[in-house]
Amino acid sequence: MTSDNHRINPIVPERDDMIGRSSGSTASSKSSSSKSSGSKYDGGSSGGGSSGGSSNGGGSNKLTLLLLLCVIGGGAFAWFQFDALSKNHAELQQRFNALESRLSSTDASVSQSGAALQLKISKQAEELDKHWSEIKKLWGVTNDINKNKIETNKKRYRLSERQARSAGKTSGGH
Repeated sequence: MTSDNHRINPIVPERDDMIGRSSGSTASSKSSSSKSSGSKYDGGSSGGGSSGGSSNGGGSNKLTLLLLLCVIGGGAFAWFQFDALSKNHAELQQRFNALESRLSSTDASVSQSGAALQLKISKQAEELDKHWSEIKKLWGVTNDINKNKIETNKKRYRLSERQARSAGKTSGGH
C-alpha cells in the first residue's frame, strides 16, 4: 500500500509546484524526479498536471510578450484617437473663432442700426406730436366756426317751425 501512495498524485500540489512560485533549482529537480517515477494515471507527467520550471518560464514569457503587444496596440490606438480628436478640436476652434468674429461684427452693426433706429423713432415721435398739435388747432378752429353755424341753423329751424305752425293755423281756421 505504501508503494501505491507514492505513485498516486496528490490532489494538492506541493508548495514548489504552485503557479508562479516555482524556483529554478527545486522545480527542475522535482520535475525530473517525478517524470522518472511517473504513475500509470498521469502518463509520466508531474503531479497535478502542472508543467515543469522551463516550460512555465516559456508560458510566462509568452504572456509577457502578449501583454506588451496589447499595451503597444492600445498605445497606438490611443495615439490615433488623440490625433483625430486634436485635429477635430483644431477645426472646431477655427469655426468657433470665425463664428465669434461674425457675432461681434453683427453685434456692432446691430448696435449702430439700433442707434439709427432710435434716432428715427425720436424724430418720428416729434413729427407725430407736431401733427397732433396741428390737428387739435384745426379741430378747435373748425369747432368754433361750426358752433356758430349750428346755433344759427337751430334758430332758423325753430323760426321756420313757428312760421309753419302759424301758417297751418291760419289756413286750417278759415
